[in-house]
This record gives sequence, structure tokens and C-alpha cells, in this order.
Amino acid sequence: MEEESLRESLECPICRVIPRKLKIFSCKNGHHICEHCFDKLANGQRCPQGDCSYYTPGCRLLVLEGMVKRCTMAVNCIMVREGCTVSMVQGRTLDEHETSCRFRKVPCICCQISLPLDSLLEHIKNAHDGEEKDWHGCIYGHGFVGASDFNVNGRDSWDPTWFSLHGLVFYSMLRKEGDIWFFWINAECGQEEADRFTVTIVITDRKGDFKTEYTCHPVTVDHTMEQMKREGNCLLMSTGQVRRLAVRDGDGVEDILEIKYYFEVEDTTVADH
Repeated sequence: MEEESLRESLECPICRVIPRKLKIFSCKNGHHICEHCFDKLANGQRCPQGDCSYYTPGCRLLVLEGMVKRCTMAVNCIMVREGCTVSMVQGRTLDEHETSCRFRKVPCICCQISLPLDSLLEHIKNAHDGEEKDWHGCIYGHGFVGASDFNVNGRDSWDPTWFSLHGLVFYSMLRKEGDIWFFWINAECGQEEADRFTVTIVITDRKGDFKTEYTCHPVTVDHTMEQMKREGNCLLMSTGQVRRLAVRDGDGVEDILEIKYYFEVEDTTVADH
């Protein structure tokens, strides 16, 4: 079969995309549709190609799915609907691209909604008041904590700050769950690239009399907070420790405390040479 004819046969006739790593369904008259478009149909909606009805549950075209898996012509990245224009023969190179594609879906580091990585920074700035920090060998930050925030039912999240370094965007994060406080760095990259870096997280009082620090890797934005906690790439502190390190805010307000912290990021591949 000619390549162009084969491509036409494999493409979803609705979105005109070859449905890689997706199911392919058929209506009762044999018209095929990819899982992406099928899931967008309203409940009970008929086939867009011929007003035919669908089976319940949906009938998959396994033969066509197998043809997509075995085809040897250049195919689109699975993130094509999000805007990726990469196209190449299926195999390891394409798989590696898809794990680091700028258009892949990632969970928001604040609210956990799924969105393309390429849109994450704008979302952080607009939806979560993310603040940009300039890099001067390290990043300084602070969290203003009211007296009620030390209670179990107090505030549990603070707006992130972000900075650019080594061609990547990093986010400094502060969260609280019950009596445990989490400080960590997210990086806009995949796991392999995140493991190139080490992050030193230092929490200190204003005078520097007390401090605690931890060195770990930054957390890839592909991971949820639960995965971050399991891997241990964060500094953990109890409410008692945070209260010890917090200091009164300079404006004299009695019930406001300020947590001072800073982050250092090192590219270990450079350090090793």
C-alpha cells in the first residue's frame, strides 16, 4: 500500500491524527474513530461519519490498532493535539522524545490539574500568583505565617517562586500537611535530567542562630506531591521546628512570623569534570 494511502487509512477521520498509544473504536457500520475523539462524544451521540449507532461498551478495532503499532513510516508525537510538530519513525528515539516533550501533560505543582508542560509557567503566574526570582548563586525566599497557620486546620500552601537556571525553569515550593512541613524544588524536566542536579535547601532564622538543611535532587514536574514524598526529595520539618526557626515580621505585627529559606542548585555533571 502506498504510504499516503496507508496514512489515510490509519488516521482518525475526525481529528486526522494517527492514534498512537490509543484505542480505536468502530460504530456498527465499521467507521473507525480514535479514543480521543470517541471520549468527546456526548452520551448516546451517534457516529459523526454516518449517523450510525455505537456498541455498548464500545467495540475496538484491534486489527487497526495493531497496524498502527507496526507501521514503519514517520508518525506524529502523541502530544500532537497539544501542539507538538515532531514526526519520526516509531522506536526508542520517538519514545524518548515523548517522555521529555514540552507539550506532555503534567500535574500542576499547586492544584494538581493536568495541563501541557508548555503552559505550566503561565498557569503558575496567573492562577497561583507565582513570583519570579533572580538567580544570584542561590534563591532566597520567605513565607509569612500567621499564628493560626501553625494549627492543624491552618493554611497549608504558599504561592511558589520560580527562577531560570541552566536553561530550565525551577519552582521553590512550601506546603504543610497536618504537623509536617515540606520544602522542595520542582524542575521543568524529566527524571533523568532532574537527577543531574542537586538542591540544597536551607531553613534559617533571621539572625542565623538556628538553621536546618537538606541536600537532594529537584523533583520532576511529571511527579505528584505523593510521589515526591515517597522519593524523599524534600526537606521535612515539624511544626515545632518551624516555629523555632520562624521570627517576628519586621512590621511589628505580633501574630505574624516569617520563615526564611534559600535554595542552591548545582549541575553535578559539570561538577564531576
